[in-house]
Amino acid sequence: MSESISLSQEQADMIAAGAQPALELLMASGLFQPTLYLHDGEKMTFYTLVVSGVDELLAMARQMVKNTPAIVAYALFYDSSVDTEEGPMDALFIETGDADDDEAHEFFRAYNRQTGFLTTRIARLGPAVNFLK
Repeated sequence: MSESISLSQEQADMIAAGAQPALELLMASGLFQPTLYLHDGEKMTFYTLVVSGVDELLAMARQMVKNTPAIVAYALFYDSSVDTEEGPMDALFIETGDADDDEAHEFFRAYNRQTGFLTTRIARLGPAVNFLK
């Protein structure tokens, strides 16, 4: 049984804007710099983040969200790996939070650049720390 979640319109807009270009880059070249989208309720702004690992990325993204006034939602896109039934796979990760929610959401979409495999949809990993709290 799948858990029902709701995303704000700002979160949905950022995921729509960021996921497909990120996947296209990953499938074409395997190269993708983590990207943080911030939404102030009227417009979104994105930043490319240069970091050496996921822990540093999450710390930098959290600091940027906390230090940017009037943010109502954010979405962070990065490349990592996920354990699946078939073993570890490369995946695009998406973490998104909204000012009205206590928790953020973490999603992934697995891919294999060598074989051209791409899962048919984005899957939810579970709750994540909301950088806006």
